[in-house]
Amino acid sequence: IDPVYNTPIPSVGTVTVNGNGSKWTVENSIHLGISASVPDVSSGSGTGTLNIENGGRVIVNGSGVAVLVGDGVGHGTIRLNDSSSSLTIA
Repeated sequence: IDPVYNTPIPSVGTVTVNGNGSKWTVENSIHLGISASVPDVSSGSGTGTLNIENGGRVIVNGSGVAVLVGDGVGHGTIRLNDSSSSLTIA
């Protein structure tokens, strides 16, 4: 929150999983580019990118699994670099 204007500060984040044998396992959910909802202030936007490259693997599992990409205010991107890279939602 911006301390002067009491508004959310837009955030930017990038995660890259690169290389054969590289794996990121996430429990329950990934949120990319989802706006912040803060009581008593307007929503702030975010930008999130998930790059999966050169045989990298991302696995999202658990109960209530979700991969949320953008919400109309925030902007999200998932990039699969090649056919050996994968995103598994289980």
